[in-house]
Amino acid sequence: MRALFVKRLAFSKSAALACVLGVVSMLGLQGCAPHQSAAFDAWRQLSPFGAKADPSQGPLNPKYRYLRVTVNAQPVLMVLGYVDMADSQAPVQVWYSGAGEVLRLRHGRLAGLVGSPTEWRDVRWPQGTPGWGAALQQPSSYERVLDQMPGYRLGTVQSLQIEAVPTPRDTAWAGPVPADLRWFRESVSSGALPPARYAVRMGPQGVEPVYGEQCVAADLCLTWQTWPPHQEPRS
Repeated sequence: MRALFVKRLAFSKSAALACVLGVVSMLGLQGCAPHQSAAFDAWRQLSPFGAKADPSQGPLNPKYRYLRVTVNAQPVLMVLGYVDMADSQAPVQVWYSGAGEVLRLRHGRLAGLVGSPTEWRDVRWPQGTPGWGAALQQPSSYERVLDQMPGYRLGTVQSLQIEAVPTPRDTAWAGPVPADLRWFRESVSSGALPPARYAVRMGPQGVEPVYGEQCVAADLCLTWQTWPPHQEPRS
């Protein structure tokens, strides 16, 4: 099994910065110096965790926000570089691994993944996505458009349906499962990929997606969970 996010890169810090900024450039974020500085700071925070079986068990710098990610069941920590506010109605969280991979989340859904064997370079929802509260009331249908690599598969349109489901027993959630989580399953009508699943915390402080799982290819599945799991919801 290929250990995606825990590969060790033998280069200097200056080369590491070039790698991270190169990934940023691939995502169309050139010229954002504050974002690039945050990305490098994030990379430096994660670099010591590469040798641990489960890096989420190590000490955390409270200055940063973390995401516990598993890739084909291999755990790794990612750190929030910044929040892309290009679309104020749909801010995108941009997360970095210690090896330079970049994962983007929009309202808890996978909006981009680069640096992996299969990449979702860009993910778009032409008509938007249903709110979690609305999906809790009844199933909703919508479309997703993907730009994928390798193979230059651009503009792949997928029809999706999301519905609320009981708390599943077979997730990669780490730690006790809070009672206030609401779970959702998102299916692709073509059946090309296994259904994605999400957990959302709904309470007086608002709605916060805290867990997701998504296969980007038949042989590459990942999960993400806000870390540590007890942290309070934040925008």
